[in-house]
Amino acid sequence: MSDPHLAALNNFTSTRHGPTIPANLYLPSTPLPEGFSLLILGASEGVGEHIAYAYARAGASKVIISARRLPNLERVKSELHNLNVSIRVEVFSCDVASATSVAALSLFVKEKSGRLDCVVVNAAYAPPITLRAHLDQPEDIQRAFNVNCQGSFNAAHYFIPLLLSSPHGARQFFAIGSMAGSIRRGHIANMGYCVSKMALTRMIEYLHEQYSSESAGGLFAVTIHPGAVNTEMAKGNTPESFIPYLVDDVGLCGAFCVSLTKRVSDGGLRWLGGRFVSATWDIDELLAKETKIAEGDLLKFALVLE
Repeated sequence: MSDPHLAALNNFTSTRHGPTIPANLYLPSTPLPEGFSLLILGASEGVGEHIAYAYARAGASKVIISARRLPNLERVKSELHNLNVSIRVEVFSCDVASATSVAALSLFVKEKSGRLDCVVVNAAYAPPITLRAHLDQPEDIQRAFNVNCQGSFNAAHYFIPLLLSSPHGARQFFAIGSMAGSIRRGHIANMGYCVSKMALTRMIEYLHEQYSSESAGGLFAVTIHPGAVNTEMAKGNTPESFIPYLVDDVGLCGAFCVSLTKRVSDGGLRWLGGRFVSATWDIDELLAKETKIAEGDLLKFALVLE
């Protein structure tokens, strides 16, 4: 049986994008802020890789890409230079689940960049999918929480101070989450991935509460569902019954992130901070729901009382 939460999320805007990238994501056409510096954790392949490409096309000045596998990062670096000959690219091998590793990355970013406008946490781990807790392996569940939750906390802990202290910085923190965090039943309703992604979404709500009221606009933090993408991670774990649903463009999330960056930097969308959004939603329809979302405090987790 499908999960009603998933259907409601998919249909939050009447228009759903995914297999193709809509033109209105590239509006407004204003450039990224001058000297824009970006860090992407989990940029060696798939969604994270294409997020880097989207910012390169948009004219980012500097991008630091990190992941555990350094050879893959060198390939991404080469492609970034092909897309934007003037972009400055730095690579760093980092395991987000390790606070020591993320601390070392933060020192590297300060040395190489000196400022930071946006952090995108894309690193993720999906354990083998089972639908019974007694079939899950404890070490797999632990790894999912270490990467998906602790990893995002590590990034917040070490990079939010740099985001907030960068002069005239964009102050943006994007966590790549998943609609899977809202479900309880269905093909992929497993403990490790789904519950850890739910916790990630809740963590972003906390970051908004703690840092959005800082001076100069504070931190803008959101959780972003990238779409249902047939990445390498998905190929290794997704049940055959769910494969037909993995139809979304791997570049959709990158285009959505760039659109958010530009719109927030232009002074809009602050009301969306701390919430869960999906790259598959039509952004114009989403903006039209501002009053409804703000008044109902929607797109956040809550216990249902009535």
